[in-house]
Order: sequence, then C-alpha cells, then structure tokens
Amino acid sequence: MFDLLYNNTSDIRPQVHSTDTHGTNQVNFWTLHTFEYQFAPRYRDLHKRMGSLFGRHPPSHYGNWVIKPSRKAHDELIVREWPNVQRIMVSLEQKDVTQATIVRKLSSYVRQNQTKKALWELDNLCRTRYILRFINDVNLRQAVQKALNRGEAYHRLRRAIAYVNGGKLRVRTEAEQQLWNECSRLIANAIIHYNTALLSRVYEQKRAAGDQAAMELIAAMSPVAWQHVNLFGSFEFGPAASPSTSTCSSRTTTIRRTGPGYWTPRRNPTSAEFQRRDIRPPRAKNLEACFEITRKINDLSVAQFSREESFCCKIWRFQPAATGVSSQSRTAVRIEGLST
Repeated sequence: MFDLLYNNTSDIRPQVHSTDTHGTNQVNFWTLHTFEYQFAPRYRDLHKRMGSLFGRHPPSHYGNWVIKPSRKAHDELIVREWPNVQRIMVSLEQKDVTQATIVRKLSSYVRQNQTKKALWELDNLCRTRYILRFINDVNLRQAVQKALNRGEAYHRLRRAIAYVNGGKLRVRTEAEQQLWNECSRLIANAIIHYNTALLSRVYEQKRAAGDQAAMELIAAMSPVAWQHVNLFGSFEFGPAASPSTSTCSSRTTTIRRTGPGYWTPRRNPTSAEFQRRDIRPPRAKNLEACFEITRKINDLSVAQFSREESFCCKIWRFQPAATGVSSQSRTAVRIEGLST
C-alpha cells in the first residue's frame, strides 16, 4: 500500500487512503503518517478495536469514561528506539531496499525486537487517535464509506466486463492471465474516462448558468457507471480497420483505437450464443501494444485530456432497421484515440 502511494507518478496526488479491515497491518498508520498521508480504514469489528486503545496515562486516570484506553503507551521504549525508527523511515524514503518488503517484515510477528515493538507502539497511538475521530466525526465516517463504495463499484464494473465469458478465465499461462487483466482494466478505465468527460461538460454548463445546487450534485457523482454502455460482445486486439470500412449495426459495439495494434470491432453474440457462452476471451495480436495503451490511459488524469494524445469518447443510439429489428434503440460507446 505504502509503495503504491509514495511511488505514484500520475497527476492525481491522494492524501487519504481508505481500505477495509483486511488492508490494515501493524505499521500502516505510522508509516503513512510519517510521509504525510492519512490512513482511514473502515473496521468491521470497531467495537473490538475500542477495547485496545492506548493512552498517555494508565486506564485508572480516565475514571468512568465510556471510551478509555486499555493500557498506557510505552513512552520509554519509543524514546529509546527512536534513532532506529528514524533510520527505517529514511530507508523507506530513499528506496534503498524494496519498500513492500520492509513493511511486510515490520508487520510480521516473527522475530520481534525492540525496534519493531517501538514502531508498533507508534502505530497504536496513531490508530487510537483515528478511531476516536472516526467515532466522533460523522463526516469522516461518510467519507470513508463513500471511498470504499467507489472501490466496490469499480470491482463490479470489472465483473460486468467479464460477464460475457461467465466471469471465467480461458487462458493457461501467467502471461495470458496478465494480458486478460490488462485488457479488462483498459476497458474499465476507458469507460470511467468517458463518464468523467460527460460529467465535466455538464458541470461546466451548470457553472456557467450559476446553478450551484446542480454543481454540488455532480461533484458528488461517481464516474464508475456502465448502465449506458453495451458491453456484450468480444474485443480483439489487433490492427484496426480503416474508418471507411468500419461499419456499425444494431449488433455491434465498437471500441477502436486508430493505428496499429489496437482494438477492432467484433459483432455482439446472439442470444443463443450467449446462452451457450460461445464467447472467446480477448486475444492479443500485439502484447506490448496492449500494455502501452493501458499505461497511457492509466497515466491520464481523469479530470483532463492530454494535449499530446486525447481519447475522444462518443456516444450514439442505434436506430431500428427496417427489417424487423426491435424499435427500442440501444446505446453503445465508441472510443477512438485521436493523434494531434
């Protein structure tokens, strides 16, 4: 967790990181606090955590308080081991060794020593302060819950993208599994980027009109939505078709990147094919091209378009054909990369 935040190279600089109980360890609070990040987990067993709070004084000092510490913090241990704690933090900052390895070893109960215990004491003090704030501040609780809800929505989007294949991997090697994951992440990021562009345009319109209530509503919306996107079908990574030869029908979802090595349109499955799950997983004609475009979209800020290469997203509704196609129009997304 720490290495992902500290080594982040994107335009987005998060200051608060939220996770559930499984994302916590013995040093997260102190490590992130040292580097000016706020760790804001949501504990499933908060009532149990309240029984392991630490304080500056013994429990008897707090009398009949409803919430009070279970014991006094070991101040002497922290002071004695402070030089070693500083050396560890400097090693994390200078990246002399793998950061994830250091954090994992510091969180392990194996081979405990005085320095590790001092770090745990510091982490417990930070955790105690956070839990008290979490109990007392309703805005903090709502912010943490909202952040986790958005993360869960992203995972649901990823599952929706893989639904046409029954949510199962049909690959064998590790490289193919990595490719499958990158393809799914690329499609998810493209949809989020498209939704952000739509919300940004509406926000600018409302700001020009002076509609403050609408601006606040839009600012609270999440761009992780896919109800308006037709995801059924299969995607193939390979040389893109010429714009003049690419056609759209009421059974086509087009997600295409102009230039070699990117998406080409494939038709959607029929209902019978979908019932048989006769859908093939994405196949790569060019593995490096797939990873390259994924990295480009990941590096883009969700709030702006890059000047060098913008990803222009267009939406249209399929019109019913004259040959017995359902009169209800369907919506699909067409994403094209336009080089400037």
